[in-house]
Amino acid sequence: MFGQQDFRLLSQLIFSAIQRGFAQVYSAYTDKNTFCGGIVLLQSHYKAVLIFSGSTAEAMENGAMFALIDDFIKQNAGYEYMLDFEGSTDVNLARFYKGFGSKECVFLRIKSNRLPIIAEMLLRTIRTVRKIFIKTIS
Repeated sequence: MFGQQDFRLLSQLIFSAIQRGFAQVYSAYTDKNTFCGGIVLLQSHYKAVLIFSGSTAEAMENGAMFALIDDFIKQNAGYEYMLDFEGSTDVNLARFYKGFGSKECVFLRIKSNRLPIIAEMLLRTIRTVRKIFIKTIS
């Protein structure tokens, strides 16, 4: 389903966004200093979009994902800032997001693809990675 090249491409996208000041990465570690969860947010024009998250089973038990998102919200409290969770068809994930006070927004759109082939491949990779991680977490 997902190969190393897909993850490499996603890593390059995230690294490039960090270098340009458009992304932040938050990570959570256990008391034994092992990774248990992380989120990646793209930021611009007073808006942050949660584009990627991943966690271990331990993160579910210790509330790591809640702590990461809560920390981001606390750091940006008092600013006119919007956090976009980018929606989910997963009922449990949608309930988790609502716990932060999120509201569902429906956007009507016309789909037109005028992206260069490399951009389309990148977008498809990001969507597929997100679907896999959502299934893994569930």
